[in-house]
Amino acid sequence: MYKLADWVDKTKINTFVLSMNPRAVNYFEDNPEQIDWSMMSANTGAFDLLSYNKDRIDWMYMAANPTMIQLIYNNMDRISWSELSENPAAIDMLLLAKTKISWSNFSRNTHPLAIEFLSKNIDRIDWWGLAGNHAAINIIKENLSRINFDALSENPAAIDLLKKFPNKLVQDEIKTQQAIDADNIKGILILVPIHIS
Repeated sequence: MYKLADWVDKTKINTFVLSMNPRAVNYFEDNPEQIDWSMMSANTGAFDLLSYNKDRIDWMYMAANPTMIQLIYNNMDRISWSELSENPAAIDMLLLAKTKISWSNFSRNTHPLAIEFLSKNIDRIDWWGLAGNHAAINIIKENLSRINFDALSENPAAIDLLKKFPNKLVQDEIKTQQAIDADNIKGILILVPIHIS
């Protein structure tokens, strides 16, 4: 269990960003009026909170959340198949309903069965989405002429590959990603563990 560090000024909390933090769920249980329900729906640690607040769930964000697969299965009429297509925990459901797959998002799905299915459906792949998929590095290597190096620049599994093609690196994309990462850090609050006796 976590709580905010004592020195944190609660008036400066970025609840949008904090709502995505699994360690902040306890804080939001005590301060539900501050929850950003869209971001909380994407929070991998919020199963109980969301189970008790189904009317507040943003089902589009929920569909991509791999830890909420039970809630997703029980509410299929509310789910966005586009977002679900990226969810590795939903691979069985996706392979049973192949006509509902959104290929742009499925190309980002990291599940080994998704990668296998993508390798058998090369003509359906969204190459921009696949370029950022760390689990698809072998498909990427075999199809370099189709890969967008802007997107590949964000793939942590592609570092060795990117080193082979320095002329294709997009410095602006890398700088933009660093700025986004730095900006997100500003919204992260220090949460410290507390012991319950």
